[in-house]
Amino acid sequence: MKRINLRLPKDYIPAFRRVFKELEENSLNIIYLYSPPAYGKTTTLLKFFEEKKYNPVWIQLEESDKHIDVFEIGILEILSDFSSTLKEAISLIERKNIPELFWKILKEESKNIFLPQNTYFVFLDTYHLMENFGKVIKDIILPIFKIIPAKCVIEANLPYEFEGDVKIIDENFFKLSSEEIIKIGEIFDEKISYEDAKILRERTDGWLLPCILFFKDKRDTKAKLESLLEWPELLEGLLEENFKKLNEEDKISLLTLGQLREFSLGAIKWILGYENPERIINKLKEKGFVIIEEIKGGEVIYKFHRLLKSYLERRLKKFPLGYDLFFRIQIYALDYFESIGDFENALYHAIKMRDPVKCGKYLKVIATELFHEGKLSIVEDFIREIEKEEIIKTPELMLCEAIYLNLIEKYKDSVKILEEIIRDLKDEDYLVGKYFLIMGKEYLNEKEDVLIEEGNKLLEEIKNYEERYRFEPDFEKDPWRIVRRKAYKSSDYFASLMYSRVYNFLGNLYYSKREMEKAREFYEKSTNFSKKIKDEKRALVNLHNIGLTYLFYGDLKGVEYLKDTIINFPLLTPVKANSLNALGIYYEIFEGDLEKAEECYKKALEINEFFNQRERIISNISNLTYLYLKKGDEKKVFEYLEKYEKFVFETENKKLINSFYIDKTEILIHLDKIDEAKEAFKNINEIEVLKFEEDKYYKFYVEGKLKYVMGEIDNGKDLINKFLEWCFKNYPYYKKLDILYYLYILYKKFNDPDLLKIRKFAEDLIREKRYLKRLRDFDIE
Repeated sequence: MKRINLRLPKDYIPAFRRVFKELEENSLNIIYLYSPPAYGKTTTLLKFFEEKKYNPVWIQLEESDKHIDVFEIGILEILSDFSSTLKEAISLIERKNIPELFWKILKEESKNIFLPQNTYFVFLDTYHLMENFGKVIKDIILPIFKIIPAKCVIEANLPYEFEGDVKIIDENFFKLSSEEIIKIGEIFDEKISYEDAKILRERTDGWLLPCILFFKDKRDTKAKLESLLEWPELLEGLLEENFKKLNEEDKISLLTLGQLREFSLGAIKWILGYENPERIINKLKEKGFVIIEEIKGGEVIYKFHRLLKSYLERRLKKFPLGYDLFFRIQIYALDYFESIGDFENALYHAIKMRDPVKCGKYLKVIATELFHEGKLSIVEDFIREIEKEEIIKTPELMLCEAIYLNLIEKYKDSVKILEEIIRDLKDEDYLVGKYFLIMGKEYLNEKEDVLIEEGNKLLEEIKNYEERYRFEPDFEKDPWRIVRRKAYKSSDYFASLMYSRVYNFLGNLYYSKREMEKAREFYEKSTNFSKKIKDEKRALVNLHNIGLTYLFYGDLKGVEYLKDTIINFPLLTPVKANSLNALGIYYEIFEGDLEKAEECYKKALEINEFFNQRERIISNISNLTYLYLKKGDEKKVFEYLEKYEKFVFETENKKLINSFYIDKTEILIHLDKIDEAKEAFKNINEIEVLKFEEDKYYKFYVEGKLKYVMGEIDNGKDLINKFLEWCFKNYPYYKKLDILYYLYILYKKFNDPDLLKIRKFAEDLIREKRYLKRLRDFDIE
């Protein structure tokens, strides 16, 4: 390692002020700052230190520093620049003995190290530490900065999990916001609208370099944005200049690596036949070509930035025999990634080969799983690439498109495609298509009894499939085929997966029919099949659903199921949001703990927003709107009512729009905004309401409340009582209690003689299940 001096470039572009704020407010001694190379980490630090007049000590690491002994000697030599006694102590010790005495020397001499105030030691090029990265950080750097009076910044390309107090500033801080892009445009005398800035951000991933080159190009903004779909000419010129400086061997290495979506060292050896891939990667980095690193499944994976990769793909085809080399790489890569069960990368190369059969095969395998991992954008990118390559739309590819549309809640479009292709699908594809078809119809409000009949028919078809292709695999000895992304190589695995899906679907239908015992029976059957194939995610979905069946009757056992789901699920997944939402209902309505309920609803909303689950977002926002109504926070009520309206109208779902107006009317009644409530009520579509029994009766209830506050007491109470009669036969426990709460509040305001009757109903419900904390909400001691 060596100490270097760095100077802020004269053409520095001001950006990343969020990083400045994070650094300024940080109180911890260690700062871990990471992003892909060339994203502006070092220049941002230079500007920060210059502005704050802090004292940075820049330390450039070298390949030899990955050896612990070399690192210890190097850091002591740099520290000795700030201590004459430390320098003297080192000079008296034979160099090879320094590592053995490292900590003794440092502890004894630390009091003699004199550093200016606000000194920061900044470690650059930490990728040289390679396999010893974690050990050097944990065993040397972290302890050193507990001893010496300075802060430390570790610049890196990869995330790292620390034990202890370390300030993490990740790659998201080094992606330009749309506002920052607008300001950079002003520096180059180009005005750009917010919408265009947003497009530029999406197409460059917020990377500073292409944004700067975009503004240096003096063509019309719209024309430049169109060209950016492929590659901005200025950036291509910059890369071409660097490319020409390479020798022939390095050119071939760079171009062949550029044909891979991503690659490990093993992939490079197998696909390209290079014996020393690590040396090749480091050599290309030194030549100025940005290679991004990330850790997947405990292995370092490399890739090029999307814009650089685009250049390399096109540049190879200009090379002698470039097309021949391109196709050979695609064939080898496809075989390799399929053999290790990496179907994302296999799909990428199938698209490059324009193979519709393999595209459909791989996309079908990864679509649902990527959705549950919160990576639906990857599926969208693949679908766009398939369309861009004009690959023939086989029934299998159209099935994938229908599954994708189902996942993003475009059920009508999904059902339309499936009805068109279902007769052309065979075996597994037919069963998968039929499942997503009836699931889509459920969301389009097909009657439960019709769907139950369809579900039972599908169970029979799965049974017939199972008998035709019966095979008993050893699940333990067939790992990649069956466990990694479930490639459906085993008919037994596939049948078990489909049974699990359909039994869960039937459980949902019986839950909607309020037949909880029947619903639980189907959820348990689904769980058994999920466990058979080690599908823990689906097993936990069933755990959540079983919890709801208990919660329906106010049974606390349901809460334990929900908590188990939340604890055992990964950090972000749609069913965790569902469990958090249900837990919020428990805290709000069973316990009366509005703070905990708000926390659960907001966490659920955050997850659903991440997965873009619109109907669930609507449910979360609705719950929060009513919660703020209980809290008496009128400002928040209107804030969330506005959000509620926005999301509902985006769905264009008539049932949801009606439900919104019914809820809005009720909320406005409780806020004493009667004229506004009357206007909201006028927007309810009577014909649409009559299609759904629950909507019809809830509309009676809200209409009754509206008539009641307008002075039509008897007419209003007739409608309210009609609803109450239906409600006590059909609603889950928590909804009954919440209905009684709002009715009690209303009758109490008007000192209605039925107040005592409502209070008695509520008291009986509360004492029956022993949720005694709620008694106070009904003025019961």
